[in-house]
Amino acid sequence: AFFAKAKPYLDQYPLPGAPGTALGQTQLIGYKTAQTATFTNLVDLGNGTGQMAVSAQSPGREYFGVSRFDWTVSQKDSLFARYLVDDAYVEEPFYASFPMWPELSKSRNQFVTTGWKRVISDNLVNSLQGSYTRTFFDIHNESIHPVKTPGVLPAGTLNFLGDMFTPFGLPIQDASLNPGSSINALGGGISPIVKQQTRHNISEDLFWIKGAHSFRFGGGVTTVKTNGIHIANTAAGTWAFANLSSFLHATPRQFNGACNYYNSEAGCVFNNNAPLPFPNDFRAGRHIEFVMYVQDDWKIRPNLTLNLGFRYDPTTTPTDASHQIYTLLP
Repeated sequence: AFFAKAKPYLDQYPLPGAPGTALGQTQLIGYKTAQTATFTNLVDLGNGTGQMAVSAQSPGREYFGVSRFDWTVSQKDSLFARYLVDDAYVEEPFYASFPMWPELSKSRNQFVTTGWKRVISDNLVNSLQGSYTRTFFDIHNESIHPVKTPGVLPAGTLNFLGDMFTPFGLPIQDASLNPGSSINALGGGISPIVKQQTRHNISEDLFWIKGAHSFRFGGGVTTVKTNGIHIANTAAGTWAFANLSSFLHATPRQFNGACNYYNSEAGCVFNNNAPLPFPNDFRAGRHIEFVMYVQDDWKIRPNLTLNLGFRYDPTTTPTDASHQIYTLLP
C-alpha cells in the first residue's frame, strides 16, 4: 500500500538533465541569498543508469556586534555593562547526495554581563557580577519543492505521506530512496534539530592582599534551561532496495518510517482504531550549577610564587520539565 502511493513520484521525479526536463541550473533555497546548483548533461551509461555532475556553492555568513558601558561612580565604586550578539548562517547543498535537499544551519548567541566593583580599602576589593546568556541554533534540511499544503504534493517532493507536520510547525524531512548497488541515496539527510539554552548567573569575588599573599575568595550560582527539539522519528521514511535491479523493478526490500497518524493507516492506530498520539520530541532540561573557591598567590621570593587553591563545583541532578525522560530503578 505504501509503495502504491510512492511509485507515481518515483516515476515523475524531475531531476535536472533527465529526459524531458530542462538542463542548466536549479534554484536552491537559502537563508540570506538565493543559491543555484548547476547540472551537466545526463550521460547514458548503457546499463540502465545515467550519470551527471552537479556543482553548487556552500555560503556561510556571520554577523557580530558588541557594546560596552563603563561608569566610574566615585573613587571607590565603578559599574560596567556589556552586550554581545553573534548571528551565523551556513547553507550546505551537499549534506545529502543531491543539492535538492540543502542543510540550513543558523545560530544566534547573545551575552549580557553587568558588574559592580567596590574598593573597600587599599588592599581589599569586592566585585559583584550578573550575566544572562542565550544561545540558539536551528539545523534542518528542506526540499526545494516543500509540501506547503498537507496532502498536496508538488512535483519533485519525496514526502510520500504528504500531510505529516510536527506539532511545532516544522515539516517533516522528505523521505529518502536507497537504490542499492552502492548508488547514492536520493533524498534528505537530516531531521530538524532546534536547541535553545538560557543561563542566569550571579557571582561575587573578594580580593585581599596581605603581605606576600594575594587572596581571592568567591562563588556563584548559575541556573541552566535547555529547551530542544530533535525530530528523529518522524521523517517521511526510507525506502531500501536490495540492488539496482530490484529498484528498477519497483520491488523494495524495506520501508522504515513514521506512520501517518492522521489517516488511521495500519499499524498507526490502537486496537479500537483510535490514532496513536504524535511523538513529542520536545525536551526541557533543567539544572543548577554552583561554584565556590579560595585561592592564594604566595610570593615566597621575588622570582618564586606559589599558587594554592581549592575549588568545588557541584551540580544538581538534571531534570526534564516536559516529563519526557524517565529512569527505571531496579
